Order: sequence, then C-alpha cells, then structure tokens
Amino acid sequence: SSSYAGSLGSIVGVINKDGGKTASNVTITKCVADDTNDFSGLTNAFAGGIVGVVRESAVTVKYCGSAVKFNSNSKPAGQGGGILGKNSGWGMTGLSITNSYSVASFSMGIPDALYETFTDDAEPLFSCNNWPSQIVYVKSSKLMMGADALTYMEDLDWNVWQANNSAFPTIKGSTSYVKPVSDGIDVWDGTTAVTYEGGTGPVNDPYLVSTPEQLRKVILTPLTGESGEYYLLTNDIYINDVSDYANWYNKAPANNWRKNELFTKSFTGHIDGNGYAVYGVYHSEDNNVYWGNMNRYAGLITNIGTGSSITNLHIRKSFVCSDYAGALIGSIGGTAGNADGTVTISGCSADDTVSVHGLY
Repeated sequence: SSSYAGSLGSIVGVINKDGGKTASNVTITKCVADDTNDFSGLTNAFAGGIVGVVRESAVTVKYCGSAVKFNSNSKPAGQGGGILGKNSGWGMTGLSITNSYSVASFSMGIPDALYETFTDDAEPLFSCNNWPSQIVYVKSSKLMMGADALTYMEDLDWNVWQANNSAFPTIKGSTSYVKPVSDGIDVWDGTTAVTYEGGTGPVNDPYLVSTPEQLRKVILTPLTGESGEYYLLTNDIYINDVSDYANWYNKAPANNWRKNELFTKSFTGHIDGNGYAVYGVYHSEDNNVYWGNMNRYAGLITNIGTGSSITNLHIRKSFVCSDYAGALIGSIGGTAGNADGTVTISGCSADDTVSVHGLY
C-alpha cells in the first residue's frame, strides 16, 4: 500500500551486517529489472529498482538496468530510487554504481561521504532524470529502448549489453525481454528495431519486416547509411491504434511518424509490401500545414531518392499533413535527392480512409 515504508528491491531488499556483526560487501552485476516490475503504488518506501537498503555495509552495482515503474521518476517511491533506495542514515560504508542505467532517479539519498565516489566517469550512468549530476541525461524512456539505446546510451559497454527490439537493454545473450501486444494488434511503441525478422538485404534475400518498429528501421536508413537494400513486409503494420482515425485532424493519435532529419535525406531502396497494408500513418506539423518552410515533406516515406521502388503496398486509415504531402511519399528527389533518375511505384494504393492535407 502507499503507506508501506519498508525496504525492498527487485533483486535485493536489504543488505545488512553478516549475523549482525561483520559488514557485508555485496556485488550485484548483470541484473536487469524492466518495466514489468511495478512499484508505482508505493509513495513512502525505501524501494530500489535493484537494491533497497544497505545497512552498515557496502555494495557494488555494475552492468545493471532498471525501468521499474514508480509513482514518480524524479522522486521514486518518496524514499526509493531506480537502482538504490534512500540510504542516508543507514550507515552505508561503500558504494559503487557503474555502467548502468535507470529510467527513474538512481537514488533519493546517498551518504554525503560516498556521493562523489559512487560512479566513474569512464563507465557512465544513464537516466531520464538528471540527478545526481554525474548522470548522463536521456530525454525520454523511449530513447533508452530499441536501436535508440545504441545512440543515446552509446557509452554503455555494448560488449556486455545488448539492444533489443521494442525493449530496454539487457545483458548480451538474454532472451528475457518480452514486448506486450494488445488485442492481437502490434501497434508501434515509438522505438526503432535493432534487427529485422530475417534476411540479409539483397534482392534474393530481402530483409523481412514484420513489426512497426522494423518498418521504422527501414524508414530511418538514410540516417544510418544503409542504401539500395531490399525489404519485404510479412504482416500488416499498425503505426497507431486506428479506432479514432476519422478524428485525427482535431485530435492527434499517440504516434507522429515524422522525423525532422528526414526532410533533407532521401530513402534509397526497394520496398515490397507483399500485398499488405500500413495502417495509422500520422505525419503532421502540429496538425496544421507548415506554411513557408518548403523543405517539409510528409508521408510514409518522407523523401525518396532515385533508383528506388515501392511495390504492392497499401496505406489505410491515415492522416498526412505538411507542405509537400502524399500518403506514400512526400517528395521524390527532394532537397538532398537526385531528380535525374527514376522512382518506380507499382501496385500501391491509398483508399478513402486516408486524409492528405498540404500545399502540394
């Protein structure tokens, strides 16, 4: 209950003296508590995502991650922390946390004598809450998931950690992460996949795209240098829950497909929709046409380059709005593109459930 003031952690509740006499020195390494762990009902507890309380003892935490749900990420559980519960006043004798991450603040209280020694600049810590000052701040928890983790937490030791499709990083080789699917429809969770379902990319072995996160990886290839590859959809793709798609002009859905960097970079490749449809494309500049900036392109693919092709792909229940707007493509050979070549679009459709607004 919210009034419970006990000490608890996903891995260890309390580290105490051995037999009440000798100080313990405990090492916790390669442990991860993800967002399926829920401490959000606690408002006055010494609740740590990894460890609760360390009493007259020492703890070393390395290669650990916490995305545990708390009532507040800035003041988790009142006296808790994403990695460690509040430990001021418990006589902690030693603390080291390195090469780890937490969505919430790492701890609501570290003894002053240990504050400057608990981490190492060479092995940084990452959090969505900029406390203590040694933490590398990540703007949102979504940027700590999927392929974005490789970018926004690039200094984690990726020889030990692994990025996961639609999930927070786990220790390399782990198969413990699970992405929940609601009502049998896999809606985009806002992240970018790390890998495709299969394939290696050439025409005779295209990358297999079965989830929205993998489609996002395809769309972002101009930012990663991937060019000229082949992609094959193996499922219908849902970028948003489309139950309210007819009202998106006035009320935006959860996920906006746009990404600013793509206005000046061209996708170059070959997408075979395999007869499947993409539902719920929402690409908008604040739900209005962005007047005056003529580099604004919007569509499933913002800007496409010469030599590319899109075949057998359909757009349904979507809303696209910008200066240059199309359900499938915003611009062919735009700002950074080459207009001298040819783009092939074949066997594709957008029906009357798709709404497109723009100057062009």
